[in-house]
Amino acid sequence: MTVCIAAIAENGKKVVLATDKMITANAFGGYEVDESGTKKIIKLSDNTRFLLSGSTPFAIEIAESAKKKIHGTKSVRQIAELVKEEYHLFRKKWIEEGILIPRGIKSLEDYYSQHQKLQPTLTQQIDQLIAQANNNFQVQIMVVGFDADGCSMFVVNNNLPIIQDSMLGYSVVGSGENIAGYVLLDSGYNKSLDVKKVEELVKIAKNKSEKAQGVGRETDIEVLDSEKK
Repeated sequence: MTVCIAAIAENGKKVVLATDKMITANAFGGYEVDESGTKKIIKLSDNTRFLLSGSTPFAIEIAESAKKKIHGTKSVRQIAELVKEEYHLFRKKWIEEGILIPRGIKSLEDYYSQHQKLQPTLTQQIDQLIAQANNNFQVQIMVVGFDADGCSMFVVNNNLPIIQDSMLGYSVVGSGENIAGYVLLDSGYNKSLDVKKVEELVKIAKNKSEKAQGVGRETDIEVLDSEKK
């Protein structure tokens, strides 16, 4: 399922971003391929990045849809909320195309409006499939960037409100989350450290996280600088 790490450096002037390069795809099945050329750090705006974990094709489509709707200056929170909205829309479309349309139902709205009129055995089957699809929609997204409030990090999860996750100065998502998080916690990391030192600690955390299932060995690193436009 991968790992994504973001760690603030130099008291919020810079942030170090890192992901592995494992590509994960799960529609109603799934597969993983290591060392893909796919980039999991996606530019949303000059000062904002989208880091993806989970089903790579799904997350990329969500990112591309969000990018088309970012106009003018927005806060990082506003961009994260927009990403969450696109997340919901994509998941809804996925459920409709995978479950409802093959059964002659055009949309979730149509399904719920007709629920009482449909055969109970059919609605029970569809309800179970929708619940399974919601639980299996394995996409985690981190939105990281700079705005007037400084550096902010938000995590977008399935069926949860967005979470601001910069209290410790770093944020980690994915199947390697626990290992990478513990490594950073034990490393002496703090957000006042020089960017080179933070980059070194992030690389160590990512390398250690490769013990977790679904974390690839190749690494992408980017340093986002608040003073560079």
